[in-house]
Amino acid sequence: MILIDTTVLSNFVLARVPLLLQEFCGSQGGVTQQVLAEFERGVRQAVLPATALSWLTRVQLRHAPDQALFSKL
Repeated sequence: MILIDTTVLSNFVLARVPLLLQEFCGSQGGVTQQVLAEFERGVRQAVLPATALSWLTRVQLRHAPDQALFSKL
């Protein structure tokens, strides 16, 4: 799996080339729920254009150490 963070996702969307990222990742692209929520917040605030992200697998952080690490990033 290729786990994509908010910065990478936002940069491709802002450059209006999200299909390049999709083509690179193929069926291996994924995002955490936290990244997706942050991206959607950017869309609601009109910082990011609405973009179809259905090709990305949603990854849930289930373990407390993973969640704690993510919250520090």
